[in-house]
Amino acid sequence: PIPVCLGSLRTLAVTQLKGNFSHSPFLRMTSEYKHLVPIGPGFWNLRGSFKVALGLVDIGTHMSFAQLSDGRFLVIDTIPLTPESKKEVDHLTDNGSKIAAVIGTHPYHTMYFRPFFSAYPTLQYYGTPRHLRVIPDIPWAGDVNEESVRGLWEPDVSMRIPAGSEFVTREL
Repeated sequence: PIPVCLGSLRTLAVTQLKGNFSHSPFLRMTSEYKHLVPIGPGFWNLRGSFKVALGLVDIGTHMSFAQLSDGRFLVIDTIPLTPESKKEVDHLTDNGSKIAAVIGTHPYHTMYFRPFFSAYPTLQYYGTPRHLRVIPDIPWAGDVNEESVRGLWEPDVSMRIPAGSEFVTREL
């Protein structure tokens, strides 16, 4: 299993990826893609630009792709896709047909869900309570605050809200 923890204290954590990922194109990807970075068997990361301080400082952002044992992908968070990075995502996921779901794990990372939804409108989207509240035009399939939603991709992906963290469920 690959232990994966995403984000800050105000996040949902993807804690383990389990299973046999021998079907994964991981070895092929190490030289095939420029933007998608293989982190481990069945897990890729895509970095993007996120500028602050009047656009002067690029602190970056990222999203991840966890390949499930059935060959489909769980997309974890979203970033702005460049034409080049979208081509790579489309190649990896067969133009999105192999994406099982898109999940928002960071309550305050909401900016790029609408553009991602515009690019892939037929997918199932799951978000934090804040995602569901501030982006009502996306037809959310569920709330990751619900244990039953977090269990949808087990045993491949195990998600939890880390002990001691604050998971934002209301406006502050």
